[in-house]
Amino acid sequence: MRLTSVCMGFFCASFCWAQPATQSWIAHVAFRVAGLDASRAFYNKLGFDQFFEMKQGERTTEAFLKINDHQFIELYPRTDPSQPIGLMHVCYESSNIEALHAEYVKRGLAVSEVARPEPATC
Repeated sequence: MRLTSVCMGFFCASFCWAQPATQSWIAHVAFRVAGLDASRAFYNKLGFDQFFEMKQGERTTEAFLKINDHQFIELYPRTDPSQPIGLMHVCYESSNIEALHAEYVKRGLAVSEVARPEPATC
Protein backbone atom coordinates (compact mmCIF):
# COMPACT_ATOMS: atom_id res chain seq x y z
CA MET A 1 0.00 0.00 0.00
CA ARG A 2 2.94 2.39 0.53
CA LEU A 3 3.68 2.47 -3.22
CA THR A 4 0.05 3.26 -3.99
CA SER A 5 0.17 6.11 -1.45
CA VAL A 6 3.30 7.53 -3.05
CA CYS A 7 1.78 7.33 -6.53
CA MET A 8 -1.43 8.95 -5.35
CA GLY A 9 0.66 11.68 -3.69
CA PHE A 10 2.41 12.49 -6.97
CA PHE A 11 -0.92 12.31 -8.78
CA CYS A 12 -2.57 14.72 -6.32
CA ALA A 13 0.44 17.04 -6.33
CA SER A 14 -0.08 17.57 -10.06
CA PHE A 15 -3.21 19.58 -9.24
CA CYS A 16 -1.05 22.24 -7.55
CA TRP A 17 0.08 23.50 -10.98
CA ALA A 18 -2.31 25.70 -12.90
CA GLN A 19 -4.00 23.57 -15.50
CA PRO A 20 -3.59 24.53 -19.15
CA ALA A 21 -6.73 25.93 -20.77
CA THR A 22 -6.94 23.02 -23.21
CA GLN A 23 -7.07 20.37 -20.47
CA SER A 24 -10.66 19.33 -19.81
CA TRP A 25 -9.92 16.67 -17.21
CA ILE A 26 -8.13 13.45 -16.48
CA ALA A 27 -10.11 10.72 -18.23
CA HIS A 28 -8.47 7.83 -16.39
CA VAL A 29 -5.45 6.68 -14.47
CA ALA A 30 -4.09 3.16 -14.85
CA PHE A 31 -2.27 1.14 -12.21
CA ARG A 32 -0.58 -2.24 -12.40
CA VAL A 33 -1.45 -4.10 -9.21
CA ALA A 34 -0.05 -7.18 -7.50
CA GLY A 35 -3.48 -8.50 -6.50
CA LEU A 36 -6.49 -7.54 -8.57
CA ASP A 37 -9.08 -8.77 -6.05
CA ALA A 38 -7.41 -6.94 -3.14
CA SER A 39 -7.07 -3.76 -5.20
CA ARG A 40 -10.72 -3.90 -6.30
CA ALA A 41 -11.75 -4.38 -2.67
CA PHE A 42 -9.65 -1.36 -1.63
CA TYR A 43 -11.22 0.91 -4.25
CA ASN A 44 -14.69 -0.47 -3.47
CA LYS A 45 -14.19 0.63 0.16
CA LEU A 46 -13.38 4.11 -1.17
CA GLY A 47 -16.73 4.07 -2.97
CA PHE A 48 -15.62 3.21 -6.52
CA ASP A 49 -17.53 0.27 -7.99
CA GLN A 50 -16.34 -1.83 -10.88
CA PHE A 51 -18.05 -0.72 -14.07
CA PHE A 52 -16.72 -3.44 -16.40
CA GLU A 53 -13.71 -5.62 -17.05
CA MET A 54 -11.82 -7.06 -20.00
CA LYS A 55 -11.02 -10.77 -20.09
CA GLN A 56 -8.95 -13.25 -22.04
CA GLY A 57 -10.70 -16.52 -21.42
CA GLU A 58 -11.33 -16.66 -17.67
CA ARG A 59 -8.48 -14.27 -16.80
CA THR A 60 -9.28 -10.58 -16.17
CA THR A 61 -6.80 -8.39 -18.05
CA GLU A 62 -8.22 -4.99 -17.01
CA ALA A 63 -10.78 -3.85 -14.46
CA PHE A 64 -12.43 -0.46 -14.86
CA LEU A 65 -13.69 1.29 -11.73
CA LYS A 66 -16.10 4.16 -12.29
CA ILE A 67 -15.35 7.50 -10.67
CA ASN A 68 -18.11 9.33 -12.57
CA ASP A 69 -19.57 9.34 -16.09
CA HIS A 70 -16.29 10.64 -17.56
CA GLN A 71 -13.54 9.21 -15.35
CA PHE A 72 -12.23 5.75 -14.49
CA ILE A 73 -9.50 4.00 -12.58
CA GLU A 74 -8.00 1.14 -14.61
CA LEU A 75 -6.44 -1.79 -12.78
CA TYR A 76 -4.11 -4.17 -14.60
CA PRO A 77 -3.08 -7.34 -12.76
CA ARG A 78 0.62 -8.13 -12.81
CA THR A 79 1.17 -11.18 -15.01
CA ASP A 80 4.96 -11.39 -14.64
CA PRO A 81 7.13 -10.70 -11.57
CA SER A 82 9.34 -8.39 -13.66
CA GLN A 83 6.44 -5.98 -14.27
CA PRO A 84 6.62 -2.95 -11.95
CA ILE A 85 3.69 -2.22 -9.66
CA GLY A 86 2.14 1.25 -9.61
CA LEU A 87 1.13 4.01 -11.96
CA MET A 88 1.22 2.99 -15.62
CA HIS A 89 -0.26 6.02 -17.35
CA VAL A 90 -2.63 8.97 -17.12
CA CYS A 91 -5.07 9.72 -19.92
CA TYR A 92 -6.16 13.34 -20.41
CA GLU A 93 -9.18 14.61 -22.27
CA SER A 94 -8.52 17.88 -24.05
CA SER A 95 -10.05 20.19 -26.61
CA ASN A 96 -6.56 20.49 -28.17
CA ILE A 97 -4.32 17.59 -27.19
CA GLU A 98 -1.37 18.85 -29.27
CA ALA A 99 -1.40 22.20 -27.43
CA LEU A 100 -1.64 20.39 -24.09
CA HIS A 101 1.29 18.16 -25.06
CA ALA A 102 3.35 21.20 -26.08
CA GLU A 103 2.55 22.93 -22.78
CA TYR A 104 3.72 19.92 -20.77
CA VAL A 105 6.92 19.69 -22.82
CA LYS A 106 7.48 23.42 -22.24
CA ARG A 107 7.16 22.78 -18.50
CA GLY A 108 9.99 20.26 -18.74
CA LEU A 109 7.87 17.14 -18.28
CA ALA A 110 8.90 13.89 -19.96
CA VAL A 111 5.65 13.04 -21.72
CA SER A 112 4.89 10.37 -24.27
CA GLU A 113 3.74 11.18 -27.76
CA VAL A 114 0.06 11.91 -28.25
CA ALA A 115 -1.97 8.73 -28.65
CA ARG A 116 -5.63 8.57 -29.48
CA PRO A 117 -7.84 5.56 -28.81
CA GLU A 118 -9.44 3.78 -31.72
CA PRO A 119 -13.00 5.09 -32.23
CA ALA A 120 -14.48 1.68 -31.33
CA THR A 121 -12.96 1.85 -27.81
CA CYS A 122 -14.34 5.27 -26.86
